[in-house]
Amino acid sequence: GGSSSSGAESSAPSSSPVSFVVEQKVGSKRARAEARRAAAIEAERAAEEEKSFLEKIPKILDEKGKVSPIKILEQGTWIGIGILVLWEVYINSPLFSRTAPMTPVVFEILF
Repeated sequence: GGSSSSGAESSAPSSSPVSFVVEQKVGSKRARAEARRAAAIEAERAAEEEKSFLEKIPKILDEKGKVSPIKILEQGTWIGIGILVLWEVYINSPLFSRTAPMTPVVFEILF
């Protein structure tokens, strides 16, 4: 842009106002195009920010990219299974100590 207009102004001073006006129109068109591009980028960012946090989790989206209740149920089930397995590991580990002594099964049958 700017370097070609300065060369045209120095070679033909009489045509400099005309070339300046033409460049200004091109510059304003370019500026408008850049403004539209920046607005589109900003709108895309805003649309991405508007997504609910569920839409950002790829494991619960269906093939169309929408949040699927079935997928939420499936992932919730897997999380529940994982928590139960971790709980079983914890209560069977030395980290967990029982406060009361274990009651023999014989006492439950007799009394």
